[in-house]
This record gives sequence, C-alpha cells and structure tokens, in this order.
Amino acid sequence: MLDRPHAVAALFVLMCGCVQGSGGRAADGGMEAGAPDAGVPPPDGSAPTTCSPALAIDPPGPSVLPLGLIGFRASGGTGQYRFSLRATDGGSGSSAILNELSGAYLAGDAFGVTDEVTVVDLGCEGSAVASIEVVPPMDVRPLFVELLPTTSFTYQIVGGSGAFSCSLEVDGSGATVTPDCTFTAGAAEGVDVVEVSDPGTGQTVDSTVTVRLSASLLPAPARFFIPLGSSYVLSVIGGSGWFDADISGTAVSFLDGVVTGEDVGTSTLDLTDQFTGMTTTVTAGVVPPQETDFPRAGDQSVWAVALAPGDVDGDGYADALVDCWPNVATHKPGCLAQFRGGPAGIVESRAVTTCGGIHDNSPYYIY
Repeated sequence: MLDRPHAVAALFVLMCGCVQGSGGRAADGGMEAGAPDAGVPPPDGSAPTTCSPALAIDPPGPSVLPLGLIGFRASGGTGQYRFSLRATDGGSGSSAILNELSGAYLAGDAFGVTDEVTVVDLGCEGSAVASIEVVPPMDVRPLFVELLPTTSFTYQIVGGSGAFSCSLEVDGSGATVTPDCTFTAGAAEGVDVVEVSDPGTGQTVDSTVTVRLSASLLPAPARFFIPLGSSYVLSVIGGSGWFDADISGTAVSFLDGVVTGEDVGTSTLDLTDQFTGMTTTVTAGVVPPQETDFPRAGDQSVWAVALAPGDVDGDGYADALVDCWPNVATHKPGCLAQFRGGPAGIVESRAVTTCGGIHDNSPYYIY
C-alpha cells in the first residue's frame, strides 16, 4: 500500500510520464525526449513492417499490491511506443491508472484481479503484453510470540504473490530461520526479529519472537461468564495468540480466538498454541440474559427523598413530603407527594400528589 508521499510521487509519475518518454530511441533502449513521433504511414504509402527486434515489455508478469506502482519499459521495434490497459475479467479490474506514453501503472484498490498492459509501436507491427496480478498484502502469523528456548515453528503466510522468504534480522537468543520460514529459537533468553519478504511485491513484514525460560500460557481470566448468545475474545498472556481448542460440554463454541455462548451451562476449553505447542485450560460459563422492568424515569433515576417538615396544611397534624420520578408523559418529570397526618399518624389515603415537568427548557410547571 502507498502512504501519502508515495501516492503523490506515483501521481506525479503518471501525469508527467517521467518513467519513460516518447519519441526516438535512447541509448538505454528507452525514448529520447523531443524526438519525432512517426505515428503515420511511411511517405511512400507502404505498409508498416513487422517490428524487428520484436517488441518486449518488462516486467512481463508482475504481482502488485493494491495502489502499488510499476514502471513498465518496452524494448524492440522503432521505439515509438504506446501503452494501453484492460481488465481480463471484462470489468474494471483493479480500477488501475496507466500513462499511455510512459508505461507508468498505478494499481487500483481492488485485489484478486488481473490487469493487462499492452505495448504497441507506431512505427511497426507487433505488440507485447504484461499481465499484472493484483494481490492482497501478506498476512503473517504469528507477528508476536513468546516461547521456550529451542522451540521450532513454521510461519503461516497467506496473501501476497505466493513467493516468500525469511531472514533473521535480529538474533537475541542464538536462533536460526530457514528460507522457507521455519524458525528455531536459541538456547538463551532474548528477543529475535524475523523479516518475512515477498519478492513478488516487495512487501516485508517483521515478526518479533521473545524467548524466555519461564514462557507459558496464562489465561486472563481463567474462568469467565458470558450471557447466552454473546461472544468473548479470549485473552491469554504468552504464546502466539493462535489456539486450537478441545471443548468439553456444549455451552460454548470457539473460532479464531472468539468464544460464543451457545447453551446455558459450563464448558472447559483445553487450549493448545498452534505455533509453540504450549497448553492451558479455561472455563467458560454461559448464563441466561438478566432482564428487569424499570419504571420510566427521565434521567434513569428511581431515587426518592422523604422529608418531615411538620404541619404543612395547618390542620394541626404533622405531615410528610416525598419527592419521586413517576412514569408521566413529560420531559424530566417530577412529583411531590404530601402525606397528611391525622390523629393516628400518617394516613396514606390522604396523600395529595403534585407533578410537573420541563417543556422546551421552561421552568417546572404544575398540571
């Protein structure tokens, strides 16, 4: 993928045609700027001759990442080259851009498609074709791993051009890595860095390997509960982060590090790290969803305060005041309930309630 500076540079190349110009033949097989363009039949009316030497295009069959840049170069013929682009799927391919004079090609953002660049020569008959495979970036596993000394594993690599190599960039443990990406940790503790390269696209990815004598898998937590139907991303300290699971019970399922609640109950997951071989166990409990009915309360509050102000209504008996948030059809509702006192104390049947609310940010009103 291109970052912004590279994208700007690529756009400049496509606009100015500075990868390869047009005109007469240069000493390096390219074109001399300002040379005449003989894109017309010969003056004597004769038909164009077959290009000799035959036209060729380089690179002939490259792989490229989405938004990747390739500068195609032609050779052979008279040097009066023109480039054209088409998608082999009959659609838009990767939505690439091509400069027809320079051969500068900028892939689109789609991958898994093939674009085709054809070069012809205006001074002779012939053509050459390059097929460009637009591929996804490499997905390298693991990117980070903690393991015991002398442990070996082979990297899993998908995407890219399909041609990969590995090299040891930092050797902190006395490790080794083969070109086909099999890593073996050294006997000492340390940090190793492996560079995974795709020569077809030029992409490189670094993987960090930490070698420790105390390396192990530590679930965090080792026991957890999730509601039925919900999912939980397993958290394990150490190892590679990629596990196979042997599950006892039917309460959960496990896929790509995610535990999903399938049935109420408990399951035990015996985990094995796919790269280090280390093991651990976690216990998952699945519970029914907990539900309750809350009364409507404008600010999600159901608290109330009771006061004893004495005789409010002047009948000679002490009263009680209670504020509350009832289920009324207004914004930020509020009520004040007056429980009137009597000879036998507070009488609930004698309560009087006054409610109000806010409308359009106006003060409380009584209704």
